Amino acid sequence: MGYKDMYAQAKEDGSAKQVGTKTFKFSDEGEQIIGMLLNVEQVKNKRFKHPVNKYTFETDEGVFSVIMGQAADKIYGPQLTVGDVYAITYDGKVKLARGNNMNSYTIELLAKGSAGKK
Repeated sequence: MGYKDMYAQAKEDGSAKQVGTKTFKFSDEGEQIIGMLLNVEQVKNKRFKHPVNKYTFETDEGVFSVIMGQAADKIYGPQLTVGDVYAITYDGKVKLARGNNMNSYTIELLAKGSAGKK
């Protein structure tokens, strides 16, 4: 059996496991990420003026990391719990009083703790 055959078999029987994470970037209203929150990590780099949270989710399509933005972190971050299953829908940008834009989301809790594990 060659490597391509081995891969095809692993995909078919579900034994292929993703290593690392893919990056998910919300861009269009209505886009969703649905899965179990695995980790929340604060990141800082040149792109962001202030530290932001990177949320890592296990989804049906694999493991994804997403950055929702500093304002969203303050509003939604404290409500998110590692191990819980969420549906996060991007609602687009909203204009804040000071003229800044903020990413807006609808976040729905689907399952608490290990209840969401496959």
